[in-house]
Amino acid sequence: RTNFGSSNYFVTALRGAVMGSVAEETPRALTRYGLDRPSIRLTVKTTGGASANLWIGNKAGEEAAYYAQNSVRPQVFTINQTTYDQLKQDLDNYRNRTLFDFETSAARRVEILSSDGEMRLDKRGEEWFRAGSPEKKVETAKVETFLNSVHALRVQQFVNDRPGQLAQYGLDKPWL
Repeated sequence: RTNFGSSNYFVTALRGAVMGSVAEETPRALTRYGLDRPSIRLTVKTTGGASANLWIGNKAGEEAAYYAQNSVRPQVFTINQTTYDQLKQDLDNYRNRTLFDFETSAARRVEILSSDGEMRLDKRGEEWFRAGSPEKKVETAKVETFLNSVHALRVQQFVNDRPGQLAQYGLDKPWL
């Protein structure tokens, strides 16, 4: 998790992140490394509740590296440019773009409401049925394909972060 102002953004993966050379084993002052006021503060939280921090400061001379320090070790070390670039992106790149977070195999009911009416599918055992009178069996492969498609939906662009202004987008009374 990185913190930019009052907002938190989540990093899901870093590629090629390695500690480079050690600049100083036990630094007395962090100012010369820019770590007294780091440009990036990264907090990693585990599912068990533990956390560790990484602070990134100034560029390390002419190298394609930056000074860094973490909360686990006292050393000031360098990280490569690639790691820095992954963390110093436009804030919108950190946003979770997943629309629906569920396991498709755990789905037991699907309800679709639209201006044309509604449809409800229920799963019993390994088979899907369309609710209604009479109830009708539905091809499992088609429902699974639909669920996989819904699960794969991703946000392309965030237009507005202000709740309560849905009418201007026609979302106060959605058609689906």
